[in-house]
Amino acid sequence: MKYKQLYRWEHQTVIDRHRARMETDGREHMKNRPALAEHPFGIMKIQMGWLHFLMRGLEKVKAEMNLQMLSYNFQRVLKLLGIDAFKNDLKDRKKEDNDIFPAFFAVIIIKYQSL
Repeated sequence: MKYKQLYRWEHQTVIDRHRARMETDGREHMKNRPALAEHPFGIMKIQMGWLHFLMRGLEKVKAEMNLQMLSYNFQRVLKLLGIDAFKNDLKDRKKEDNDIFPAFFAVIIIKYQSL
């Protein structure tokens, strides 16, 4: 008796469902991708000089990327709120509690304005 033996990966159903979703909704998601996902990373690459990470090793690269993301998010906040509104918010927060966090950002803003 001849028979055919098929091999199937245990997670093949997940891949099949993903492929089915991509066939129905994939083009619509890919149209939105540049605006949602690629823009921030493109900006970060420009800020870093289009090159590569300066550090070596996964831990150091993660730290460098986290600092880059913090910097990007901070710039976005300043553009959306404006520097004056952000400074006023920091002053209000400083009055409420004696936290070093607002003072830290106040120093950054003063340096940022002088550029």
